[in-house]
Amino acid sequence: MEQFRQFSWKGVTILAKMDEETEYLTSLPRRSRFVVIVLLSFCFISFVFLYASSSKPTVNSIDDLKKAWNMGQYNVHRLADQENKHKSPSDITHAQSSTYRFGPSSGLVVSKGATLRLVIEARDRAGKQTKRGGDMWYATLNSLKPKASTAGKVSDNDDGTYDVTFYAGWEGVARIDIILVHPKEACSFVEKKVWPTEDRVVWVGTFRVKDQSKEDHTETCVLRRNETNWAKKCEYWYPSEIGGTMLICGKPEDEERWTCDDLYALKSLDARIALAASELIEGKEYLFEGENVMQIVDEGPKHIQIEGATDQQVVPALLPPCQPGLQAPGNSEGYWLNDQWHSLRCQNFQWGVNDSKAQEASRCLRGKEVYFLGDTTARQWFEAFQESIGLKFFLRNDDAHYRFLRHHPSLNLSVLYQARPLLTTSSKVPFEEVQFEVDVLDSLKNPKCNYIIFLSLWSDTNWDRPSFTKRLNLTKEAIERLTVRCPEARVVVRSPHPVAHGTFETSAYADNILLFGIKDLMTETFRNTQASFLDVWDMSLAYPSPNKRDMPHEVTQQGVNLFMSYVCQSSTRSDT
Repeated sequence: MEQFRQFSWKGVTILAKMDEETEYLTSLPRRSRFVVIVLLSFCFISFVFLYASSSKPTVNSIDDLKKAWNMGQYNVHRLADQENKHKSPSDITHAQSSTYRFGPSSGLVVSKGATLRLVIEARDRAGKQTKRGGDMWYATLNSLKPKASTAGKVSDNDDGTYDVTFYAGWEGVARIDIILVHPKEACSFVEKKVWPTEDRVVWVGTFRVKDQSKEDHTETCVLRRNETNWAKKCEYWYPSEIGGTMLICGKPEDEERWTCDDLYALKSLDARIALAASELIEGKEYLFEGENVMQIVDEGPKHIQIEGATDQQVVPALLPPCQPGLQAPGNSEGYWLNDQWHSLRCQNFQWGVNDSKAQEASRCLRGKEVYFLGDTTARQWFEAFQESIGLKFFLRNDDAHYRFLRHHPSLNLSVLYQARPLLTTSSKVPFEEVQFEVDVLDSLKNPKCNYIIFLSLWSDTNWDRPSFTKRLNLTKEAIERLTVRCPEARVVVRSPHPVAHGTFETSAYADNILLFGIKDLMTETFRNTQASFLDVWDMSLAYPSPNKRDMPHEVTQQGVNLFMSYVCQSSTRSDT
């Protein structure tokens, strides 16, 4: 393992130097850059010509080409052998062989406001029903007229069958989609092999002397919990923020010019992250591509008719106010109808649809300090939040991608987006410009206690599980300290949402298996706190658009409305 780490460290150092040379190239005058590009183009064309005229093996498919290209891990002379070696086992759950049927008391016609029940039977390639659970499934119900959709709740019976429940919240013809996201083997591999592994996130650390009199220097940086070799390393401890996990960077060789104290900024080294993923899943690539990823089950009823009066009330009138400690609803988190989300967990409102709700929002937010903290997805909510209350958001010259501050005199309202350190982003993030969530929460000591906090902690999929769990627990403790000082402070923690990925490396590192595991971990961590847990998984999954890291504007806007419903309910919060 130590030899592997030394080899990996040398590899990331080379990549960091390449990144440094790229920055140097972009700093050249335009004419010089043109000459360099022409020379590089000539070299590339010459290489292609020589390669085309040489004898070479035949690549018969896009799949072969992808494997041959992938990080140099495959040799085109052995593609046939590799194909046989990495072929899916015959007993793995297969979408085209699996089936689903109506469950008890469900059929082709469903009453509006009722529960639709289905049963999935997982089968292998030969059509034999599996006798164990562990597969990951998505279930959605969609209509075009009206535009409506919902995500079903999937329950694992641990015997090869899965119960699915939908809430039928509208009338019309609806299409059923059952999707095998991943078989059990992929889920087990991610949970047991990928998530616990260190060194899955790598940064380029920039060392810069504050007086700017010396040029920058770069080294590679990683997170580690159990480092034993301190030779030629700089270590950075954040015990109150991330516990025993350390940031480890290479030490600059010229110590007279740069010291460990001169670490200025980090940006992710994407090429090394992809290489580490490729190494980690070598031999298991088949689990994250082709027939083992996001396959629709065809064998089963595809459409139902939902019947009921157009003006029939289907959302229970006695839903509790949105507040901490609420349990998830039994059959569905909610449903979409004409681009509005209807929660079945609590009373969510459309805060900008009429003057009454707009005035209530103004009263709630007047004189408040609102903080959007955490990863870069919090920025999208920061922007949508201001739009939801009629305040336009415009970029300013002094804005940085990791920090925005706005003050709205009409409401005496301050709104801050603050990213934390150790982000996985390709842009440089200076340490002096960012703060950990724990540090921001502990700094809030205004006696007015006029705080509203939004925390987005979920996108750290490259952190190993022990490090991520410790950081969540330290954040929970900071929330508890804040709510003891300020019982009226409102804190909301948002969940992850499904994200589609383009390559099997990114799929393995930030797979929906891992994201769903993070959601469960966050649910458990913040269960008995004064923080409200804003679960947007089903909201995003059910919306009829691709699942991306940055959600569609409609989804973010409805998420903000749900956030507002948690922090601006007029009723008193119960003690939970």
